[in-house]
Formats: sequence, C-alpha cells, structure tokens
Amino acid sequence: MIFSYQMEYNLVYCNLLEHFLLHCKIWDNSANPLQVDVGQNGAQILLNELEQIHFANTWRYQNYKRKAAQTIFFQKKSFFRCRRFFIVLQIIKS
Repeated sequence: MIFSYQMEYNLVYCNLLEHFLLHCKIWDNSANPLQVDVGQNGAQILLNELEQIHFANTWRYQNYKRKAAQTIFFQKKSFFRCRRFFIVLQIIKS
C-alpha cells in the first residue's frame, strides 16, 4: 500500500548534510520516547559518513558515493555547525 506522502510528486530531495540535520532535529524535538532512537541512531550513522567525507576523503575511491560527497564537500562551515549541534545534543540528552 502506498500512501499519498510516498508518491514521487510529494518527495523532496535532501543531501547527506540536510538528512543528518533532519535526524538531529527529530532527536531534539521528539516527545515520543520511541522516536529518540530514530533521530539519535540515524544522526550517528550519517555523522560517521560525513566525517569520512570531510576528514578521510575516502569518497574519492568510491564511485557510487562520489556525487553525494561532492555535493556537500565544500560546505565545511555548515558541516561543522551541524556537527557541533549533534555534540551539544549528546551532552544535553544524556
């Protein structure tokens, strides 16, 4: 069964950095204790990927990830701001 919000005309593209920020916001704003893991765990997985792109540059050797990495590689200021937000959430929520 497909819901209306799953139809392609309702989908919105976001890059890896925006997806990471979305998970951080879910983690920060969720009043449902069952959704905390969705935000926190999703953000942690995406942060690991973002750190690989920004610190290790491993994306150069992975063709299937190259375009996604190139889209955000030069957004370093935004990356570090989002990363700082994640670290603050870890401190506040623990």
